[in-house]
Amino acid sequence: MHAAATRFFTENLKDYKLSNVLEIGSININGSVRDMYPNATSWYGIDIVDGPCVDEVADGSEWCSSERYGVAICAEVFEHTPKWREIILNMHFHLEDGGLLLASCASRDRPPHSANGDNLGVDEYYHNVSPKEMDELLSSMKWKSYEVIEADGDFGNDDLYIKCVKG
Repeated sequence: MHAAATRFFTENLKDYKLSNVLEIGSININGSVRDMYPNATSWYGIDIVDGPCVDEVADGSEWCSSERYGVAICAEVFEHTPKWREIILNMHFHLEDGGLLLASCASRDRPPHSANGDNLGVDEYYHNVSPKEMDELLSSMKWKSYEVIEADGDFGNDDLYIKCVKG
């Protein structure tokens, strides 16, 4: 995870009450959100590949649990899957009322890059998520509040941050 995304998650988790956390796309490639919220009561990470910080290998768009979470996080994943909308819907489903959803993704001018931190592979999916696409999805859902934040990140005019509270 790059430094601008790290700042977004740190800032938005620092004063949040103790909570159980669901993280979709939890593999630790170059930093983990877990390190930014050490006071969480529990943390459950899922990813499509096994590795550090992955508790279960599963597709975040399809995974289902009877557990409800106070916080749902997805960092730097949406640009790597055509199923990003389904992941957000699934995160919403797994949040308790009043729960916090935080996400970051590439947008606008971010150059294509691999999910594993290397150059984009030949068969690897990549598509920056536009603020308009994100706003259209979030406005169709039941949130107490939501923000789509366009930001300049470590790579220029390229970051999109999402902060939602389930209503």
